[in-house]
Amino acid sequence: PSGVLGRRLNLTVGELMLKDDDVPSVGLETPLKDALTEIVDKHVGCTAVLDDDARLAGIITDGDLKRILIKNPDALALPVSGLMTKSPLTIGAGVLAIEALDQMEMNPKGPVTHFFVVDEDGKLEGLLHIHDILRAGLK
Repeated sequence: PSGVLGRRLNLTVGELMLKDDDVPSVGLETPLKDALTEIVDKHVGCTAVLDDDARLAGIITDGDLKRILIKNPDALALPVSGLMTKSPLTIGAGVLAIEALDQMEMNPKGPVTHFFVVDEDGKLEGLLHIHDILRAGLK
């Protein structure tokens, strides 16, 4: 089926996710100022923080930036490793997009707008934003 029902039954996270250079990411020792630039340039509202093996180590969101800078206006020079949120929410590329949307809406800590997509080793493969799901007509 190629209609909405077919898309709901078949469309995966991997088919909708941002990939490669479209995914905002920085290294552990990247200064917060450069992470801010990555967030602004990629227009997603967050950046992945990766270790030396390209595994997802954390996340910095635009909301995190605001909270960090209110507490410490000089934080822009600090490395993100000490400022990031560890263990961000993740999902696999093979998960159905409609299931990802349900997980976003029903997250116990409140709705989320994006998931990092990682492989079984925790390496970053992409980013799924709720807008990608909505643009696909799944809701």
